Amino acid sequence: NWKPEDGLRLGKELLAQPSPPTAVIVASDPMAVGVYKAISEANKKIPDDIAVVSFDDIEMAQFMTPSLSSIKANPEEMGRLAVRLAKERMLKERTMPIRVICRSELVLRDSIGQDSALLD
Repeated sequence: NWKPEDGLRLGKELLAQPSPPTAVIVASDPMAVGVYKAISEANKKIPDDIAVVSFDDIEMAQFMTPSLSSIKANPEEMGRLAVRLAKERMLKERTMPIRVICRSELVLRDSIGQDSALLD
């Protein structure tokens, strides 16, 4: 469902592992809100104990504590492209499969820490 509640549940599951991760990539920024709560409830600190990166780069990401590193994409353009490609296939305007690469940008913030390999 990609909601904060899902992030909270999955974050608790990750942190309950015998060897919890030192970094996590979350599928969406709203889910990351729940992961942040799970980390806080486990008395862990971001990024000291666990680094967090997510997808979407919603406006709220920069206001979270610590600010959330996130991958920014263009979902509107991706949606338009997906509809166009599906229409081409349904109308048999194109029969050959194609691969599309969508540009994205990693927005580094405080949730990964200053010593992260991502900064290199």
